[in-house]
Amino acid sequence: MNLVFKEQVAVRVDDVNFGGHLDHARLISLMHQARVQVFKKLGVSELNCAGNLMVMRSLEIKYSALSYLDDVLEMELSLKTNRACVVINYEIINLNQSKKAARAEVQMAVIDKNTGQAISPQVFLEACRRGV
Repeated sequence: MNLVFKEQVAVRVDDVNFGGHLDHARLISLMHQARVQVFKKLGVSELNCAGNLMVMRSLEIKYSALSYLDDVLEMELSLKTNRACVVINYEIINLNQSKKAARAEVQMAVIDKNTGQAISPQVFLEACRRGV
């Protein structure tokens, strides 16, 4: 199953660094905000994925263009699972500039709350089916 969602976020004054453009750490926060909104639509959260936790396993960002104050970023999130984790691919388009700002991939593991062990990410897909 491959789920695709779009979320828009605006670059705010506290998202801009001393160079006048979107700060790297703030982009990660904006990505997190979009992911939380998508998970909410699916009826899951990082704190409750069918009674389990979801934790960050890896993050990679490749930038294509700078973004500035008041730019609107459209984040297209594509969610799928592999053998070990939930993979979230982001295509980030700067709508003000009509061009790609960045591409990112986040991998999240599903962790059993009681044992602390990673479990099959299939749990995420099952939780989404029940939550939608």
